[in-house]
Amino acid sequence: MMTIKDVDPRARCDNKRFKICDFIPILEDETMIAERCGMCGRKIHFNKKDGKYDNKLYGQLHIRSFLQPYGSMKGLFEEIHGMQGVERATESLKKKEAADQRMKDMPDVFKEKYREVKRYYDRHPNGNII
Repeated sequence: MMTIKDVDPRARCDNKRFKICDFIPILEDETMIAERCGMCGRKIHFNKKDGKYDNKLYGQLHIRSFLQPYGSMKGLFEEIHGMQGVERATESLKKKEAADQRMKDMPDVFKEKYREVKRYYDRHPNGNII
């Protein structure tokens, strides 16, 4: 299992409360992207080659974005989010799986109506026509 000691030192947050940086893009053009940690302010940049980043380095520094509460990253997820975070993530996953199963069991006529209603409320969150 992966732990905080296995994380690239450049991804460790200077703010000890958060442990791992959460990088947010601040500048991007065709040759590079600059990002800043929203928690400690550390800045990094990635050079693009043929419009792409170095995937390995990008993945190592954005490990917070890829954490999951199961598998090899479970230990690191627990260190960052605690056991309550693991339980919340697991509950959320179970709810999504249940919703997916309900959608599979639904007759096709109802599926299309459900999608229409969902699209309407996604566009008009208050239920009002703008």
